[in-house]
Amino acid sequence: MRVVASLTVVVVSALGALLLGSGPALAQPQPYLGPDSVRCEPQPPYHPMDYWYSVTPATAARCDFHVQVFDEVGSNYSNWIGPANWLHAVHFDAGSGKWWASWWSPPDSVGGCPYPMNGPFVCGFTNTTLSTWGEWTTTIDNSWDPFPVSAQNLADWSGFPAHSQTADGYGRMVHVPSGIPTPTDVRSWGSIKALYR
Repeated sequence: MRVVASLTVVVVSALGALLLGSGPALAQPQPYLGPDSVRCEPQPPYHPMDYWYSVTPATAARCDFHVQVFDEVGSNYSNWIGPANWLHAVHFDAGSGKWWASWWSPPDSVGGCPYPMNGPFVCGFTNTTLSTWGEWTTTIDNSWDPFPVSAQNLADWSGFPAHSQTADGYGRMVHVPSGIPTPTDVRSWGSIKALYR
């Protein structure tokens, strides 16, 4: 019986490590402000060039939204959309060791959030590379940091248990640029013209 009990502990510990292995090892913050709802655009049968994320906070006042991306080239992103007065960027986050596209309300003179989103909002951009699944976070940090230094400023994360039973695209992972060019992007204009000669 002791062997079974030990085996159960090992399996549960390994499962916990796997669940946390997709991002930083963070405990769900207390008080937990989620679960937020994050949906991305459909993908039938090919991903469109326009990525969008519909974010609905569980409670009021989200100041930032972040999606993990695999395309590190900032110039591949255009036509950014997001809440009025918010900033956006593609950047590397040393804490998570990953690249992110972030939208955030710049802090006011006392460090507050002057442009909080108290209801549903949409963020997005255009990127022509193929899509893959990536993580997301919502924060109240007034910064581009997807995992703020103060854990209390992390409102929600797709890696939290509240999203484990949710389908990708509807609350768990979201479509993000892979950085892998589409077949049409790989072809040069000269090679395309040569096909029709």
